Amino acid sequence: MVQFSGVVVTGDSLLPVPFVSIGTMGSFRGTVSDVFGYFSFVAQVGDTLGFAAVGFARAHYVVPGSLHNSQHSLSKVLHPETILR
Repeated sequence: MVQFSGVVVTGDSLLPVPFVSIGTMGSFRGTVSDVFGYFSFVAQVGDTLGFAAVGFARAHYVVPGSLHNSQHSLSKVLHPETILR
């Protein structure tokens, strides 16, 4: 198990993205970032984490097997979702 802590920011201005849903794909584990974009939860090596927020394109991150300790920091960038008309 790996303790993940991090922050979710926008791709264009690096401002925090509040209330991002962060979950392990295929399970019911996850969390929501706070008003400052910070989050923390436990994942396993090889898990695929999904990041979703209203107005932003979904993003994914695979927990690497090369981690050397049980804690890991992550900054995730979300990009505004483009709507074609």
